Amino acid sequence: MSDPQPWASPAGGHHGPQQPGQPPYGQAPYGQASYGQAPYGQVPYGQSPYGQAPYGQAPYGQVPYGQFPYGQAPYGQAAYGPPGWYGPVPGEARPGVVTAAGVLGIVTGSLTALGSLFMLVLLIDGEHDPATALLTLGLPCAVGLVLGGVRVLQGRAAGLLFVSAVAAVGVLVAALVAGWVVLDDDGRLGVTAFVIVACVLPVVTAVFARLRPVATWREG
Repeated sequence: MSDPQPWASPAGGHHGPQQPGQPPYGQAPYGQASYGQAPYGQVPYGQSPYGQAPYGQAPYGQVPYGQFPYGQAPYGQAAYGPPGWYGPVPGEARPGVVTAAGVLGIVTGSLTALGSLFMLVLLIDGEHDPATALLTLGLPCAVGLVLGGVRVLQGRAAGLLFVSAVAAVGVLVAALVAGWVVLDDDGRLGVTAFVIVACVLPVVTAVFARLRPVATWREG
């Protein structure tokens, strides 16, 4: 029996003689990929090149579209915690300095009203000096002080409280000047003592009304 031909397949098939420079049967020529394999330098189907993420996933160190990096937030929103706003968080307890300002306004207004009513009684009884007449103007200031203190305690703006306190101080200063112009020494001493004592509460109330916690706090 003669030997099988060199170009015959092991199964007995005949593929013809192998030409010089051609790869053996079953292997792809150089530079070409066999079936199921990608050529050199190309990525097989379904796989991503080195350094690139598969479809739908972001590469390492990059954030997918529509999402924000950790610790960063969209424009106009805070990075951590709830969105920022002016004033306290709704339901936040009222600061103690706000309560003090409101109570001071009510107390100062009440005492100013009593002093102005007393001066009004003196004016009616025949005390016609300018200092007494000017001190009766404390009544409108007293109303503003009481209303301003109530508004602050209700969590509203402290503008009315501040303006009323400054107006009360202005009335006292005007009465002091008028007393020193028209009164004698005893009268000057009396009006000076009254104004010094009466100015304490309106000045303190005005200072409290301008404190930052009082000026910026609003009821949630």
